Amino acid sequence: MEAAGAVAARLSGGHLTGKEFQSFLDVDLTALLHSAAEFTEKTNALRSSWEDVLVLLTDALDSQERENQKLQKQIDLLRIGQKLDSLGTE
Repeated sequence: MEAAGAVAARLSGGHLTGKEFQSFLDVDLTALLHSAAEFTEKTNALRSSWEDVLVLLTDALDSQERENQKLQKQIDLLRIGQKLDSLGTE
């Protein structure tokens, strides 16, 4: 990409031949487009991985919430049972 910088400097100065400009288009811009496409692919793969992790985390949290609710019901039933036992012994 250093060559692209040199070409850009020459472009801005107006000192670029048609052949040099064509080379810039063929080589440097093609490499830049390839790099951009590769970056996009990697970014999409990373986003997809994060989405998968978020789905797994959400599922785990939902499951934990259901288990917590079951435990709370059991605790409530035990308290009711203890209260009934204490009322029966009075």
